[in-house]
Amino acid sequence: MFQRTENENPLALVTSASYGIGYEISKRLAKLGYDLILVADNPAIVEAAQVCESNGVHVEKCFIDLSQIEGVSKLYDKILSMKKSLDVIVFNSDHDRIDVINLLNLNIISPIYLIKLLKSDLKKNENTKILFTSFMHQDISQDFLAAVEGSQSFLKTYTELIGKELKKEGIQVTSLITKEKLNRKHLLSEEIAKQCSEALFSGLETVNLDHFNIKDLHKIKS
Repeated sequence: MFQRTENENPLALVTSASYGIGYEISKRLAKLGYDLILVADNPAIVEAAQVCESNGVHVEKCFIDLSQIEGVSKLYDKILSMKKSLDVIVFNSDHDRIDVINLLNLNIISPIYLIKLLKSDLKKNENTKILFTSFMHQDISQDFLAAVEGSQSFLKTYTELIGKELKKEGIQVTSLITKEKLNRKHLLSEEIAKQCSEALFSGLETVNLDHFNIKDLHKIKS
């Protein structure tokens, strides 16, 4: 992977960046001066990119379906084309899928495969930070519930294990994996994104939401 020059902005990758937690984290990173690679498989990624660009950073918007292996390979090629090291990677689970296989491919296979592709390059950049987030959607179908909860259990174990492995190389892994149910455009996305960012840049392994009650905050926001 390429090294960043002294006056060059750091680079961050955010998946499922067109709404919710991913969108809010992208905005926070843009305000911190990060150039961005924003990934989503819906047209809303265009508006998300425009909002982030208003902070004076460079944004690459990628209309890519990461539930397909070809999509992950395409994203990897895009990362290489940037000729810059990735400083932050944010994997946001998206449970708004058309079928269970699609959901599992997106939320489990794609991040594992992308990290596999990037691993040797990431080890050359000891300051890389990786964040995994996964929430339940409030309107999730019962047909998907078992798959979603199962994928979250897998991700929890995976982030712990990959975190231990990469920590030896100086790479930090932070996670927020919870069964709390949120709407796609939940009022608390901004607050939760703030907690995720603070945990990520503080070197924490997990994001702790215990200090506030999501249901109580939702009532206040309403």
